[in-house]
Amino acid sequence: MNQQIAVLSDIHGNIWALESVLHDCKKRGIKQLFNLGDSLMGSLSPLDTFERIRSEDMITISGNQDRLIIDRDSSGAISPTLSMVRSQLAVESFTWLENLPSTYVWNDEIFLCHGTPESDEAYLVDEFINNNIVPKPINLLVSQLTEFPYPVILFGHSHIPKKIVLPNGQLIVNPGSVGLPAYTDDLPVPHAMESMSPHAKYAILTNEDGQWQVEFIQIEYDWQHAASMALRNGRSDWNHWLLHGTA
Repeated sequence: MNQQIAVLSDIHGNIWALESVLHDCKKRGIKQLFNLGDSLMGSLSPLDTFERIRSEDMITISGNQDRLIIDRDSSGAISPTLSMVRSQLAVESFTWLENLPSTYVWNDEIFLCHGTPESDEAYLVDEFINNNIVPKPINLLVSQLTEFPYPVILFGHSHIPKKIVLPNGQLIVNPGSVGLPAYTDDLPVPHAMESMSPHAKYAILTNEDGQWQVEFIQIEYDWQHAASMALRNGRSDWNHWLLHGTA
């Protein structure tokens, strides 16, 4: 039987999208789950999401916004969304976040990171040129991954499903976002990431005769409900992103 792994990322507290993905995994008989971080931060349901993740045997790493939740030393202004998340989470949630690894290596074959191997805030396969986000040249990507010679590199952060096969045969995969199909950011320059659909997204890795293959999955769920919850919690931007997958 071929070995299968479900790869999730960027759940962002969207318990309804997460439930739909986990249900699909169960129907397919997939038992090995990876979670690439940014699990709880957002204007939706962080505590329910935490409890659901913890109920699964899921390998989880930390993302940049996971760190934001537990960073009590930040000198910047605390957003209403961050305050809401912190107020809803239990002590156990903070302990769990504090103990998440930033990266993980599975069976000396698959390397898990949130952004890049060195940073959970940087984009792995994209770069900014003249204030525009563009794909990195393959030779630059190869050089940046020289110290990480694993057959498969998994990453999230950009929320956009992506598959790249490097000249050396490495498979580079972003599964897309389970819970937030689009967003805008001001750093390092103002930009938008858009998956162009509201579906919950994840990927399935399958080992076929020693070679890893990837399949991207899009799942329908009640994104109308998720969007209404975001609006109720004061996030009209999240409402739009969840409904349309565009920014």
